Amino acid sequence: MGSVLTAEHFINAGLEVEEIYPGIFVVPDFLTEQEVKSIQAQIDGMSEKDWSTQYEASLLEFIQTQYGVSTFEEAEAKGYKMSVDSKWVDKNATIKDQEASGSIFQRFNSVLADTPDLEFQGAGSLQRQYEGVDLNYHVDSESNPSVAYAAVMYINGDFNGGELHFPKIDVRFKPRARDLIVFPSSDEYLHGVTPVEAGPTRYAIPTFVHYKEK
Repeated sequence: MGSVLTAEHFINAGLEVEEIYPGIFVVPDFLTEQEVKSIQAQIDGMSEKDWSTQYEASLLEFIQTQYGVSTFEEAEAKGYKMSVDSKWVDKNATIKDQEASGSIFQRFNSVLADTPDLEFQGAGSLQRQYEGVDLNYHVDSESNPSVAYAAVMYINGDFNGGELHFPKIDVRFKPRARDLIVFPSSDEYLHGVTPVEAGPTRYAIPTFVHYKEK
């Protein structure tokens, strides 16, 4: 068994933290106002085309590196899990502000200072959900066994619906802008996102803590 995150890891990194359920940690104001401002400026300048290219490209790269196949058809034929929801082809984009990504990376890595077998690989992807879009229930380690924890950071919290839901433990989380939530990638923490309702789009940065390769 590898390292297990505790509230002390966040506190030692100088962060305020609330454990809302055993193993589920919420850090308010993890993102800085400047990081949110920069990423929001990118969002405001994006076209629909910008949102429609990143997901398929990243998914193709994943199946090539993880499974050694070069097409979606090959992956499906071999029974590999590729996606939690095919409707997400226009929901992802790369964060362009490298300074913001770098500061997030350093801040999160300070949490992992005493966990030699865990690593945070960065915050490079921006995700959106608009009215009617949900996220199917899943466990991230099912498609990538190296995932130890999922970690989601929120650009905004003024959307309606869009709760992070853990059905097996009956936990629902409605984030605020700049929140970070961290939780284990295991069956107990099966999770999904309820449909976003009419109103603002939901924007988040999904990231992961991985087990280091031995």
